[in-house]
Amino acid sequence: MSKLLAQITLPGNLGTVQFPPGRISASDTDPIGTFLSFVKSQFFLYAGIVAVLAIIYSGFMYITSAGNTEQAEKAKKNLTWAIVGLVLIMLSATIVYWVNRLMSGNFS
Repeated sequence: MSKLLAQITLPGNLGTVQFPPGRISASDTDPIGTFLSFVKSQFFLYAGIVAVLAIIYSGFMYITSAGNTEQAEKAKKNLTWAIVGLVLIMLSATIVYWVNRLMSGNFS
């Protein structure tokens, strides 16, 4: 069953606006859990995008260092930390997924 967090009827014959737009399904008794699930998924999505962009930027810095060892070392350091950040994001998403499954009793 799909649960809406908000539905606004627009004046006149303009229709309705739904938040979130039909993307989340949950029980009728847990709107806060539905909202937190939405926020969690959006957080991991955007954190992953930022981490990948940081990796691309670090690679660009390394390529354009043009023999400048100081800039090349800075790019390597940034790349290392961007990869560490991406790994931490993936690990935390996995931990949150398993904790959520354990708490909900859904082991199948």
